[in-house]
Amino acid sequence: MGMEHPMFGWCRLDRRGYPRISAPGPYKHKYLHVAVWERTAGREVPEGWQVHHQNWNKLCVCDGSLIAMPRELNPSPAGRGRAGRWKSVKRDLELIRCLT
Repeated sequence: MGMEHPMFGWCRLDRRGYPRISAPGPYKHKYLHVAVWERTAGREVPEGWQVHHQNWNKLCVCDGSLIAMPRELNPSPAGRGRAGRWKSVKRDLELIRCLT
């Protein structure tokens, strides 16, 4: 199963449901949400950080829905964080927004 993004071309969904770019080019094999964040921010995601979908929708790559954060603060299962830590994560989001 796949989808086409107007900027990055053809993407295939991985087994967890995240779109991964399969079209030739510098972003080939990157996750779509990571490529969109990097293109918007003008730099690569810092080492040890992940791009989180603030609206929890894996297919939504709108600028306002993506935020880069340290892996340990990511509340999603991909970040290995858990919902119980969400209050402290929400408190830290303002600091993270300043860093990104």
